[in-house]
Amino acid sequence: MKSKGYDKTPDVRLLVPISVENRVVSWIDSKASFGDPISHTKNTAQMQQYVDRYGPGMVIYWFGYVSDLETNDDVYITDRFPHTARIFHSTKSGSEGKEDIFSTNMPAFFACPGRRETRLEGQD
Repeated sequence: MKSKGYDKTPDVRLLVPISVENRVVSWIDSKASFGDPISHTKNTAQMQQYVDRYGPGMVIYWFGYVSDLETNDDVYITDRFPHTARIFHSTKSGSEGKEDIFSTNMPAFFACPGRRETRLEGQD
């Protein structure tokens, strides 16, 4: 995405949004840190840019986070990659969407630094 002129990009941009804990996720950003109020405040402007460009998303703090962090409702905060999610499809009207009735096991591995492949379990 940087090659297309985007200056700040999330670690993962999902072409098809997913639902995690009943929240729509269109992008994922991974932080190799603990999510405390000071570091989270420093990241807020960056995450808001992602929300403005790509819609709601998720930030993963590798080493945990303070449970009462103040955040935009469009940013889901967690300390691990979700085990399950639902694929989210927009309707043609554009304002509403629906979720598939099945859950998918999340990736055995996902787009990680140095890896070019993204694969979901069960895909060949």
